[in-house]
Amino acid sequence: MDMEVASAADKMQIEFYRGLSGEAKLKIISELNELCKSIAAAGARSAHPGLNDEQIRHETIKRFLPADLYQKAYPNLP
Repeated sequence: MDMEVASAADKMQIEFYRGLSGEAKLKIISELNELCKSIAAAGARSAHPGLNDEQIRHETIKRFLPADLYQKAYPNLP
């Protein structure tokens, strides 16, 4: 992609986001967060096909938290 085109597209995107209300920005952030969690869960399912939904949920959480924080939050789980 031409750098001038990329730069122009970046500027257009920035201006678009600047024009959004705070509520609209939060909605986009929430949707992107859900997308990230779905992708992480799909990765956990692919890596661990034998796990049930609750185990997949915890594997997904592990992907987002540092190990020490995960252990503090879920001390009785591996």
